[in-house]
Amino acid sequence: VFKRPLVLARKRLAIMNATVASSQSAYSKWFLERGGVTANQGIIDITVAGNEKAPVTITSMQIVKHCQSPLLSGTLFYSPTTGSGPFPTIRMYFDLDDQVSVGQFLPATNPSATVAGGNYFTRRVVGLRLHESATFVLYVTTQSHYCSFNFQMTVVPFGQPAVTEKISDNGKPFELTSDGENQITTGKGVVFRAYQVVYRSEERRVGK
Repeated sequence: VFKRPLVLARKRLAIMNATVASSQSAYSKWFLERGGVTANQGIIDITVAGNEKAPVTITSMQIVKHCQSPLLSGTLFYSPTTGSGPFPTIRMYFDLDDQVSVGQFLPATNPSATVAGGNYFTRRVVGLRLHESATFVLYVTTQSHYCSFNFQMTVVPFGQPAVTEKISDNGKPFELTSDGENQITTGKGVVFRAYQVVYRSEERRVGK
């Protein structure tokens, strides 16, 4: 989703399609460099490393968010997927529509074996020695808002008071918006007329 109208001539649209089709990273880069905002759900990989001589323990991660009505007046690039299937790794879950700000535990491929929910760090102890690293996979969703947000990670160095580390998107907030599908249509699909410009992927049907 773009906050402003973005009109592409046929030739520019063809170039864009060729560019974003080359890889997932090229797809993301094209939109993000032009101010695009991911819709509905996003996955953020964050890698942290210990920089203290003594071990440190990560005890919490919270989201600090500023939310408002979803971006429904600019430009929508609509290309729905059929779903990503089971999560291959354990993830930390943040629902931007919820009042809970602490990262929740989200199991991997076998959700029946481990119940989802609850503070992620009550399920997993994360300690780091000097230069040791850990990667968190953060799954963030919204069905009703546009939000800008950062994360705050609580770290306890051995024998010292807890400190808070801010995690941003290279110095600026992360962004996520609902595309309006569940906000204004009660689950019946996106109302394209809410946007000034819509680019919709071609649907191919087989049979009658």
